[in-house]
Amino acid sequence: MEDMRAIAMYQHAMLVRLIKGVAGSILWALTSDFCASGRTAFTNRELRLDRRIGLPDVSDNLEARLILLARRLNERQAPLRIDKTGRGSFVLRAERPLELVDIPKNG
Repeated sequence: MEDMRAIAMYQHAMLVRLIKGVAGSILWALTSDFCASGRTAFTNRELRLDRRIGLPDVSDNLEARLILLARRLNERQAPLRIDKTGRGSFVLRAERPLELVDIPKNG
């Protein structure tokens, strides 16, 4: 069993685990950078090279993964958005303060 990660978005002190798998790794990397430095602008190229995400070396379909992640966040009415800003670039928008929480596995 892998460790769980959660993104806490503060409205009624609610802790939400939104996305898991590769999409979750992408979201975790983006929100980690956002929390650490306030950074919101990213490029597909830098994500592709980011070892935290663990994309496969061949045919990673990053653009499709980002589109699906953005769609999932929108469908779940999450207070996080991923908006395309140009060719190979996008921004992360957080509508509320957020905190990242690592939840260790039991036993």
